[in-house]
Amino acid sequence: MRCEGTKEELSLPPGTITRSRVKKFKESLQIYVGKLLEHMEDQGSIKAQVIIHTQLGFQCFQQAQYVFS
Repeated sequence: MRCEGTKEELSLPPGTITRSRVKKFKESLQIYVGKLLEHMEDQGSIKAQVIIHTQLGFQCFQQAQYVFS
């Protein structure tokens, strides 16, 4: 993730995808999503809550599929 003024860009670096690059990308993505949710909550938006509940529901669905398959 890099900053250009107020614009942030999130992209995988070119080249071979190694475990360390994946780890760095994952950390950057988590920070980006965290900032996005904070921004949405600061504005009193219900969208942040919808995103969280949707993600939690999807994770539970995936776990159930894994258990029953």
